[in-house]
Amino acid sequence: MKILMLVPSFEEKGPVIVAENICRYSENKKIRYCFCSLRKNPPEIYKNIIKEFNNTSCKIVELGMKKIPSFKTVKEIEKLIEEEEIDIVHTHAFWPTVLASNIKNKKIIKITTVHNNPFEDYFYEYGKIIGSLMSNMFTKKLNGYDNVIAISKYINNIYERYQIASTVIYNGIEDYYKTKHIEKKVRFRLITVSILNEIKNVIELLKILNECINQDLNIELVIIGDGKEYDCLKEYVQKNNLESYIFFMKQIERKKVFEELYYSDAFIFASKSEGFGLAVVEAEMMELPIIAYDIPVMHEIMKEETGYIVHNMYDAVKVIKELVKDKALVISKGKAARKFYLESFTIEKMIKKYEDLYQLYEEGRKNEYAY
Repeated sequence: MKILMLVPSFEEKGPVIVAENICRYSENKKIRYCFCSLRKNPPEIYKNIIKEFNNTSCKIVELGMKKIPSFKTVKEIEKLIEEEEIDIVHTHAFWPTVLASNIKNKKIIKITTVHNNPFEDYFYEYGKIIGSLMSNMFTKKLNGYDNVIAISKYINNIYERYQIASTVIYNGIEDYYKTKHIEKKVRFRLITVSILNEIKNVIELLKILNECINQDLNIELVIIGDGKEYDCLKEYVQKNNLESYIFFMKQIERKKVFEELYYSDAFIFASKSEGFGLAVVEAEMMELPIIAYDIPVMHEIMKEETGYIVHNMYDAVKVIKELVKDKALVISKGKAARKFYLESFTIEKMIKKYEDLYQLYEEGRKNEYAY
C-alpha cells in the first residue's frame, strides 16, 4: 500500500510537522509513503527535509504550484498518483484539501486531516470576507473525502455542526526528552513557541511579563517564532524597557526548539484559537508545567495537575508567582505533564491509529474491486 501525504509546503508548521512525522517515523513495512509539497521550497528547507528522510524509504516530491493554484496543479497531483501507484491520498491544510477533492480517479481513497476551526482561523488571518469564502469552500470540499480526521474533540464538534462526520485522532509528538538536571538559575524562565500573528495573542504575554516585572518577580520570557506582528511586539518591548527580560528567537531548527524548552521552567500560551495546541504538548513532553489561556481544546490537552488554565493577565501573574516561589511545584507539575504526554500524545499512538485506518480502507477497496 502506498500513501501520498500532501502538504502545502515543507515549512515547519503544525499540520506539516504532523504529516512529516507519520511518514518519517512509520515502522510498518507494508506501507510506503510519498511526502509531497504543492509548492517549491527555499533551498535550505528542502535540503533539511532530504536530510531528515535520509534513512527512510519515503519519496520526497515538490510540485510547482504558484501562490494562486489552478487545475494544472490537480493534473500534477493526478500524474503523481499514477506514476507512484498511489492507493490513498492523505491531505493536510487548505489548498491540498481543496485541490485533491477534485481527483477524478474513483479508486483512490481520499483522507484529510482537519487541523483548525476555519471559521476562526481564516477570519483572523484573511479578514471577514475572504475568510468566509475560504471557510465555506473548505467545508464544502470535505464532502468529497472518504474520511475526515479531526485532531481534537473540539474540532470534531465544529465540523459536526456542518453535518461533516469525522474521526478523532490526536496529534502525536516525537520524544526529545532527556532527564532534567536541577540547575541554579539567575531568573525563572518562561517560554512560548508560536507564530507571531494576531490569533496567537503574543502581545498578551508581553503584558503579563511587564506586570510580573512591576511586581518585582525575578523572571524572563523567551519567544520562539516569527510572523507579521514581530515588529510591533519588539516595539512594545522597547517602549516598556523590557529588553533585558524578553528575548526573541526567530525561526530556529526544530531540535533547537526542544533545547530551549529543556532550559526553561514553564511554558506560557495565550492563543485565542487552536485546533490542537501542538506547542503545548511539545512542552508537556519536555516536562514543563503549562500556563494557558482558556480556549476549548486546552481542556483536552491539559489536566489540572499538568498546569493552569487562566482567564486573564491577573490570573496568569498569580500562578506565575506560585511557580516562582515553589520549585517543588514546578517539578511535580512538569512530571505530571510528561506522564500525560506519554499516556495520550506519543508519535507511536498517532501513527498506529492512522495506519490502522489506512489498512481498513485498503481492505475495503480490495473487496470492492475483487469481482
